[in-house]
Amino acid sequence: MKKFVILFTALILYQKINGQGLYVMDRGCIKDVFSIRFIDQKFIIEPDNFFSVSQLKLNVSEIIGNPSKRRGKDDFNSEAVLKYYTNKKVISHRISINHKNKTYYGRIAFFSVENKHKNDAVASYYKISIPEDYFLQAKDGMKTCVYEYYMKDDLKIFTWAIWLSDIPFD
Repeated sequence: MKKFVILFTALILYQKINGQGLYVMDRGCIKDVFSIRFIDQKFIIEPDNFFSVSQLKLNVSEIIGNPSKRRGKDDFNSEAVLKYYTNKKVISHRISINHKNKTYYGRIAFFSVENKHKNDAVASYYKISIPEDYFLQAKDGMKTCVYEYYMKDDLKIFTWAIWLSDIPFD
């Protein structure tokens, strides 16, 4: 854990020293056949409707990257990484998702992108979609994670992530 904190702090300092700012996207859209209810904010986003992250008072994590990859493993789906995110080191929001008359529960996190990528297609808006396989994996209390990313060198840099289960887990 100490190594992770040191690496994370070094990354933030490196970004500040090099003047590499972050771009916070403000628009999102569900590009699928489900709706997302933000539990604490008390609103629902329907499919194919754009929403404004700032108008809905959703917070965006002003960090980038894949913390599991920095730890030397690609285990973004693990309990440890989920705990990391729900402990608010990265800002996440409690949600429920209605898909095919079934309710799923979870958390969603929105991430900033590097300024040099703000004109890339992935930075135009948060395009939220969950393949059917992920809903099938999220049954009988099992948790799954789906995310959108862009590549920087050999790292996946996330723009959003959803943790999902058919039972509430926080």
